[in-house]
This record gives sequence, structure tokens and C-alpha cells, in this order.
Amino acid sequence: KAPAKALYIICSGSVSVEFTERQVAILKQHDVFGEVEVLHAAPNLATVRTLEPCQLLVMNRQDFVDLIEDYPSFSKA
Repeated sequence: KAPAKALYIICSGSVSVEFTERQVAILKQHDVFGEVEVLHAAPNLATVRTLEPCQLLVMNRQDFVDLIEDYPSFSKA
């Protein structure tokens, strides 16, 4: 599998995180997903499905890496 290309911040709505076809989490407004895979250049391991209409902020891998390099304290928040 190819490395993840982006992380996602939920602006509105909710999503289900599924691993091996089993729901492991429900994420809502202000939650983030995909950040671990983006940081480690790993493939996405889970499937994320919307539970209702969502607005997502998408940040590509390079922009996220640049943000952490420019503002190291951001990664500790």
C-alpha cells in the first residue's frame, strides 16, 4: 500500500473509524484522523466512513510536515 497522503480535521459531522470491518471509534467535530499515518509515511490501516454529511479540512502530508518543522510545539498540543 502507498503511504497516506493527507490528514483530515472534522469541521462538522461525524465519521466511523473501522478496522477489519469492525467499528473502533466515532469521531466528531474538531477530531483529527490520518495524522499518525502521515507522520510515519505509512499506509492507512483503517477505513473511515461518514455517518452524516461532513465538512473536512484536508492537509496534505508535506504541508503537515512543514507545519511541524516550523512550529515544533504544534505536535505537542
